[in-house]
Amino acid sequence: MKIINGNVYIDKGFERLELSFGKTIKSAAKVLPPDESFDAAGMYVVPGFIDTHIHGFGGVDTMDGADAVRTMSRELVKHGTTAFLPTTMTASVADTRAALKGIAEVMKEKPQGAAVLGAYMEGPCFAANKRGAQPIEHLQLPAIELYDEITDGLDEAVRRFAIAPELDGALPLVRELVRRRVQVSIGHTDATYEQAMAAVEQGASSVTHMYNAMTPLTHRNPGAVGAALSSKHIVCEFIADLIHLHPAAIRTMFAAKGEDLCCAVTDSMMAGGMPDGEYALGGQKVYVRENAARLADGTLAGSVLTLHRSLVNMVSVVGVPLAQALPMYTEVPANLIDDEDRGRIEVGCAADIVLLDTFLNIKAVFVGGKRMV
Repeated sequence: MKIINGNVYIDKGFERLELSFGKTIKSAAKVLPPDESFDAAGMYVVPGFIDTHIHGFGGVDTMDGADAVRTMSRELVKHGTTAFLPTTMTASVADTRAALKGIAEVMKEKPQGAAVLGAYMEGPCFAANKRGAQPIEHLQLPAIELYDEITDGLDEAVRRFAIAPELDGALPLVRELVRRRVQVSIGHTDATYEQAMAAVEQGASSVTHMYNAMTPLTHRNPGAVGAALSSKHIVCEFIADLIHLHPAAIRTMFAAKGEDLCCAVTDSMMAGGMPDGEYALGGQKVYVRENAARLADGTLAGSVLTLHRSLVNMVSVVGVPLAQALPMYTEVPANLIDDEDRGRIEVGCAADIVLLDTFLNIKAVFVGGKRMV
């Protein structure tokens, strides 16, 4: 397959190239011999979007098992997401194990939409007063024994794990998970700056939904936000639905971190891609109105965002140029989970490709070289 006459995003810029690919990228050259081709007609040719934090979409939830994950895969690819990490909620050991089994099952299958790269465990080791929409009855103190009980026989499916580093037992667990090549994120935390940085020293490398459910930055107590903004080792995961974050807060983060240390996520729940109404998250009722998902008490309960909409918001509202915004949706999430095969248009990388017109509308999506949209 070839894409011709496209403005190909390569080396953090756009170049008019003809792109040849099968399951992986074969070449990007000025001229290629005529063959089966897709005429991009000047559109942007960019890597597929990777969502490393998403609970549900299209009326289903990760916690509901393999069929729900398959539905997410089929629906997400319509919005330019070509790979994702189905994300668990704080729940019982049995329910979390069941969700991980479903994720592991779909990982082994040939993608019928967005590729499932593994699981992100958001919980259960969080601060009660920063739990957000995480059910309080299932919160637990961190311990490697707890992690092993949940993931026994399923540990290879887990790519990310979020934790409040101030909890007793947190730092040894962070250190052990990093040794096992699980990416650790600081989240739902009441940590001081010093406690957050102690987790960074043990290998934690991101924060979960930057600014949200964490200690804020003040001039004498920098908190987890201050640790994230000042550390050269922390990737800031953020939700650009313009509800979780004011555009100025996103600009501040971007100014401090740059495009190589910011990672766009959706944190979408099952109402993503669905009409307003009543839904559920972690056994709790969620009410969706005007693109916001909230519990009955008004607490934000994830989002109904897509990465495509997030990208449009970043460019059109936040004011980040497209070439600088794209790494946050492609290369940074791939790097975060040590996936060298995705997130960039390079020879040998997976042919996960999205075509955008000049208004950033999606015109075609390829996963593993197969056209899905």
